[in-house]
Amino acid sequence: MDELCLDGGSRVACRGKLSDWLTVDADVAFARARFNDGDPDGIGSRIPGSVEGVGSLALAVDNLGPWFGAVQYRYFGPRPLIEDNSVRSSSTATINARIGYKIGPKMRIELEAFNLSNRKASAIDYYYMSRLRGEPAAGVDDVHLHPIESRSFRVSLAANF
Repeated sequence: MDELCLDGGSRVACRGKLSDWLTVDADVAFARARFNDGDPDGIGSRIPGSVEGVGSLALAVDNLGPWFGAVQYRYFGPRPLIEDNSVRSSSTATINARIGYKIGPKMRIELEAFNLSNRKASAIDYYYMSRLRGEPAAGVDDVHLHPIESRSFRVSLAANF
């Protein structure tokens, strides 16, 4: 097995070729994001939206005749949404995959699948005041989010000239 691992302190990335046709990739990173000037206003030193940990694990298949493919698990850890860390987002994890067929040396067709588990989660979260009908005129502080895409598929045909 050929293996390469890089350790960058708060990040570790490894790639290993388990056989002629199977490769594994792993990548993990951690961060401790804070404002440089500490907490001068007494509101906290966290940086809103800064992810504290991410990870990815992928298996890729190639050199099996004309067939190729991969599956990937991606994880984004929770993050502070305001400076004092009293409001936090949830973590998000997805599974994506692809399978393809090499029609010839310069042409291939591929099917990709995103969010295979059809997980309901957010791609990004924000915390701010807003007002909906029926809520107090002064507004309500709340978490607002952009959801990840639901399960979806894409077919592509690629040709190299």
